[in-house]
Amino acid sequence: MLTVLSTSQCAPPSCPDACSGRGNCLGSGICECPVTHGGANCAMLYKTLLLQTQPIAIFTTLSLTWLGMSYYTFEIVNQGSFSLSIVKYLQNVRNDADFYLAKGRLPTKNDFDARIANMFSNGTFQSVGNAGGFWILTLLACEGDVQVLVALTPANNIAAIESIFSDKTVFVHESSSTQNNNTCNLPLQQLTCSATCDCKIFTAVTGLAA
Repeated sequence: MLTVLSTSQCAPPSCPDACSGRGNCLGSGICECPVTHGGANCAMLYKTLLLQTQPIAIFTTLSLTWLGMSYYTFEIVNQGSFSLSIVKYLQNVRNDADFYLAKGRLPTKNDFDARIANMFSNGTFQSVGNAGGFWILTLLACEGDVQVLVALTPANNIAAIESIFSDKTVFVHESSSTQNNNTCNLPLQQLTCSATCDCKIFTAVTGLAA
């Protein structure tokens, strides 16, 4: 005999640690986290990059193991601007990192406002117009363990910008959203999630971030 349970008899979805009280528990048992936090239970606070206003920029070191992914956040005041410069720590070490940037949402390989994806792991995101809002930077270690230096300064801080080496500048316009399928060659399972999860990209727990 086949017994059909009513909706009221079905157990509600269960997620790890109830998503730490800050995420939404989806029917698939997966936490949908706010853009400030990540991890299976939304307990991991993404590292914040601080906007520097001193004449000479001070770099922050970001490290990631091979095939790892990490998010970093920063906030710009209304009518503000930014220049986010990235420099490979050791130029003679073979590794490759790609960088995706988006405003108000987690960047994916198909949905981002700006991207630096070259073999040199160097570049600068330069805002154009009003850059006010909450931004998320994704660092993806495509090949080898990655260590980069980053500096976040106002775009009009000429002295700080001139003190930073970078070989590529990507301009981030006030209203821009890019969809692009080009990315580093990671295994397919590293680039997609299940349809029920609908979390797009960069959700696999691989590598270690610092």
